[in-house]
Amino acid sequence: MHEASIALALIDVAGDVLREHGAARASALTVRVGQWSSVVPEALQAAFPACAEGTPLQGAALTDRK
Repeated sequence: MHEASIALALIDVAGDVLREHGAARASALTVRVGQWSSVVPEALQAAFPACAEGTPLQGAALTDRK
């Protein structure tokens, strides 16, 4: 399941953005999963909470922008 590694990468990037803006936490993260990306949106949704545990994105909603 490469969706877990994608979730971790998203959390890393979002963490960088939070630090850049002096923010401590994020409540939501919106991504666009492209048709040809080979990402299963449901698997990414399932992996995200476990990957975000203990990070500034813990409890944040992950939504797919259509």
